Amino acid sequence: MDTNFEQHLAFEEGLKKFGEYVYSVKAEDWDRETFKGLLDSFLPALTKHLREEIPTLLALDKYGGGKLKKAWGDMEKKILNGSIDPVRFNLPSFN
Repeated sequence: MDTNFEQHLAFEEGLKKFGEYVYSVKAEDWDRETFKGLLDSFLPALTKHLREEIPTLLALDKYGGGKLKKAWGDMEKKILNGSIDPVRFNLPSFN
């Protein structure tokens, strides 16, 4: 799992900057070159990660896949009932 974590770090900042641009730019200020540059800054690392993560996901049972699934379900319930703040846990907002 260390490799997956390191790969996340490799694209995290670029993805964050891309998201900031997409959610803040006004339609009249949108710039193709800026958009493309932001994408190009993290897509190679993200693509590599997504390709290499497939075997890890398929092998989660060796890490206690059932326990991970239960933990995810428990967290999802807490988020939906408002007892976990998704911003604090850096989770996406579905509002």
